[in-house]
Amino acid sequence: MGKILTLSNQKGGTSKSTSAVHLGAALKMKATINPNLKLLGILPTMADNTAMSKDTRKIFEDNYGELVFPMNISRSVTAAYSSKEKKALCFKANSKLGEEYRQFANEVIFQISD
Repeated sequence: MGKILTLSNQKGGTSKSTSAVHLGAALKMKATINPNLKLLGILPTMADNTAMSKDTRKIFEDNYGELVFPMNISRSVTAAYSSKEKKALCFKANSKLGEEYRQFANEVIFQISD
């Protein structure tokens, strides 16, 4: 039996449709072109302290267990400013969002080197 994945956010313009298309393309590629393709995980983004955000993470964890990365990327206007300034968040001193992306990068490096 297949699984249904829901991408949700209470706000519009948060790339839900784009994420669904990319995930669908990756799953189709795995099925048809590269059966050895490995999905590293699911990274919740635009996360905050709302019930919707917490419920979404729980749904991911309930359905995909260890595929859900142990961290979130928070919702923050810092990302928009970083794009405008053309400066990577990872290199910005004292950036909470930059630190979250560094933690994610370290997790990916750990997973692919295992």
